Amino acid sequence: MITVQEPLGYDEAPLIIDDLRLGKAVVVNFEQLEASVKRQIFDFINGGIYAIDGSIQKVTRDIFVLAPKNIAIDGLKDELKSRGMFPF
Repeated sequence: MITVQEPLGYDEAPLIIDDLRLGKAVVVNFEQLEASVKRQIFDFINGGIYAIDGSIQKVTRDIFVLAPKNIAIDGLKDELKSRGMFPF
C-alpha cells in the first residue's frame, strides 16, 4: 500500500513515520511548506527512516518516496509511474 502525505506542519511528521512502521510506502509532498518547516520535518523523517532501516529517494525538489525495510523503492517507482502519479 502507498500513501500520500502533504504535511502542513511539524506536528504531522510522526504520522508519516507511523505509516512506514505499519509497512506502508509513503510519497511525501513538501510543496506547501516554508523552507524552515520543511527542514524540520525532513530531519524528523530522516531520523525515523534510519531507525526503521527504511529508504528514501528524491523525486523532485519537494517530493520524496519513502519505503520501509521490506519494500524496494525501485518497485514503487514503477507502480507510481503505472498509476500516472509521477513521470520519472
